[in-house]
Amino acid sequence: MGLIRHLVQYGKEKGESGGKLIRFSMTCNGTLLTDNIVDFLNRNKVSVLVSMDGPKRIQNMNRPFKSGKGSYDVVASSVQKLLSTRTTVTARATLTRDCMSLETLVNGLRDVGFTYVHVEPVAADGNCSFALSEKDFETLKKEYDHIGRLFLENVLNGDLFGFSNILRTISSIYGCATRHYPCGAGRNLAAIDSSGGIYLCHRFTGMEEFSMGTVFDPDFSLHKKILQTHVDARKDCKTCWVRHLCGGNCWHENYIYNGCIDEPYKLKCGLFKYVAALSMVIFSNLHEKDRELLDKMFRKNEPTHKRADIPEEKHER
Repeated sequence: MGLIRHLVQYGKEKGESGGKLIRFSMTCNGTLLTDNIVDFLNRNKVSVLVSMDGPKRIQNMNRPFKSGKGSYDVVASSVQKLLSTRTTVTARATLTRDCMSLETLVNGLRDVGFTYVHVEPVAADGNCSFALSEKDFETLKKEYDHIGRLFLENVLNGDLFGFSNILRTISSIYGCATRHYPCGAGRNLAAIDSSGGIYLCHRFTGMEEFSMGTVFDPDFSLHKKILQTHVDARKDCKTCWVRHLCGGNCWHENYIYNGCIDEPYKLKCGLFKYVAALSMVIFSNLHEKDRELLDKMFRKNEPTHKRADIPEEKHER
């Protein structure tokens, strides 16, 4: 926390002197939250994403302490300090084949008090024993069908079912947003390691192939390459109907499974297409039954008409 306090103060001073507004966010596992830390995060408007994988059995299995003891009781208790002071806190859950039930994961985290839950399949990082198979992804599609129905029923009954995987896709559809990249990595986002090395994002830290130099001697050649690697210029993406909702899948996941960042991970592509189509069905039902509800849930933007070769990025900032 000493370093975090220093960085926030340093960032605020630099922002004020440069006429810039700097926003702060952090990801934590929830084990070390105290009243003083929560007060600091709230006073400085630091957004917090909590890594937690679901109900007690799943959390303890996926995220034990070094001693082997489960972390659920500690996290569920500690995170209440944050949840009690904020209207929205998102949990980020990693899905493995040990629990393929999205409803179980989401309900377990909502029971803790989280208002929003985001779920991502485990990325194998080269370890095939952890990788989800094609059969697993087919099972996951059925799970999305089920939770999609629950999502729609809850929303129409006045209860915002905070499943962000569907929410953010509907928000993009309703807001006429377009994505040309999977995220800001290498463009408006970078990771700095403890030695001052600059990398595309935190997942590439230590991988010299994806280095952008150091804070003492930056190298922007990879940055320029990333700018040219938008979905409309990528062989496997430029004809895909969902490319401007997807952005081309995580650079790091693509690299893990394909050995290059610009070739999308096919199983993840298939899942995203399925979720996008499901989100469109849910959106059409909401649009027909309660348009005012959509206005309350999402900010609507009118589509812009710009040259196709100049990507519009303001929705990603």
